[in-house]
Amino acid sequence: MWFAFTLDTGIEELKGHEEPIGASRQEVLELRGKASWQNDHLPYVPFPETWLIFTPKEKFADWLESYARTLDLNIWTPTTLVGSSYDEASSQWTVVVERSDGTRKTLRPKHIILATGITGPANVPTPKGSEIFKGPMIHSSGYKNAHGLGRKKAADIARDFSQEGADVTVVQRSTTLVCSSAAVLNVYFKGVYDGAGPSTEVADHIVFSLPWAANKGAQTFLTDIERDFDGALHEGLQKAGFKLDFGPENSGIMFKLFDEPGSYFVDAGCGQLIVDGKVKIDHFEQDGIVFDDGTKLNADAVILATGWLEMSVTAAQLFGKEVAERAGEISINDEGEFKGIWMPSGQPGLWHHSGGISFCRFYSKRLALHIKANLLGLTKPWDLGNVSPG
Repeated sequence: MWFAFTLDTGIEELKGHEEPIGASRQEVLELRGKASWQNDHLPYVPFPETWLIFTPKEKFADWLESYARTLDLNIWTPTTLVGSSYDEASSQWTVVVERSDGTRKTLRPKHIILATGITGPANVPTPKGSEIFKGPMIHSSGYKNAHGLGRKKAADIARDFSQEGADVTVVQRSTTLVCSSAAVLNVYFKGVYDGAGPSTEVADHIVFSLPWAANKGAQTFLTDIERDFDGALHEGLQKAGFKLDFGPENSGIMFKLFDEPGSYFVDAGCGQLIVDGKVKIDHFEQDGIVFDDGTKLNADAVILATGWLEMSVTAAQLFGKEVAERAGEISINDEGEFKGIWMPSGQPGLWHHSGGISFCRFYSKRLALHIKANLLGLTKPWDLGNVSPG
C-alpha cells in the first residue's frame, strides 16, 4: 500500500481538499485542460471503468480531493516554506513553514522531495513601457478567465478570449510545438494508454522500461505519424503565420516537455480558430507591443504566455543558490538517461520529482524505495550518486 512507501506528505501552496469547492477555485483551474482516462490513473485508486476518456478539469479536481481523503494523505494547504538549512553531521534538514493562519512550524526531516512541477517559476519579461500600460498585463500562470473582457482587444490566451467575443492577437516570439488531443490518444497513446491495450501497470512497464536514448528514436517515429495525422491543422496554422516545431530532433512532445517547458500546446480547438482567422498572428520584439516596423498593436489586456524557467530556479528560491547549485540541474546524461530527477541529486537529502501523472505514478515508487533503503541503513547517507531510479 501507499503507506509502505510514503513517510510524510507536504505540498506547498496546493489548493487541495482543505479548500472549499467554489467559484474562485474553479477559476484557478480554468486552464487545466483534460486528463486522459488510462494515462492518468492515480496509484492504488484507478478511475472507475465508466470514466470518460478525457476528464473535465472540475471532475478531476473533485477526484483529487476524494483521493486525498480516501488514502488519508497528510496534506497541508496552503503552506509556504519560509526557511531551511541542512546539517551535514546529522544528515537532517531544519525547515520552517508558514500555515494559512500565519502560524509557523519547524520540521526536521531527513529527506525533502521537491515536487513543484516540471518547470520553475514563471518566465515574466518586462517589455519597455509595460509600467505605463493601463490594462492588465499578467503571466498565463496567473490568468483565470476572460470574463469581463469580451469585445475588447487582447493579446494571447486565444481561445478563451475569442469565446468571450474579444479581438485576439497571438504575439509569437518563437516556434511552438502543436499536436491535437486526438493525436495524443490515437498516435502517442495508441496500443498502450488508449483503453484498448494492456492494463495501466503493464503499459507503464512497456513505456518506462525502454531506455530513454532508445525512446527518443521511438518518439521520433511516432512524431512522423503525428505530423501526418495533424497535417491539415499544421498546414492551416502555417498559412496563418504560426511558426511550428516538432521537438528536439523531431522527437515530439515528450522530449519537448523537458527541453523547453511551456513551448508547446495540445490543441483542443484554439488551433482551428487561428486557421479560421479568428485569432491573428504577429511576432514579438523586446520593445513590447510596438514592433520594429513601426506598427502598433492596440490591446486592452496582455497575457504573457512566455513559459517558465527551470526547476533549479525554484530550488534556489526555496533553499538558496548554494544548495541549488549543489543539487544540479535536470538533464540527460551521456547514456541518454535522465539525471538529477527521481534519483539522488548532488545535495544530500534533496530529491527532484516531476512529470505528468504517468511519470509520477511510475517513478514515485522507485524514488520512495531509494529513501526507504537509506532510512533502513541499507545505503550510506549519500553514496548512490546519479544512478538510475529504475
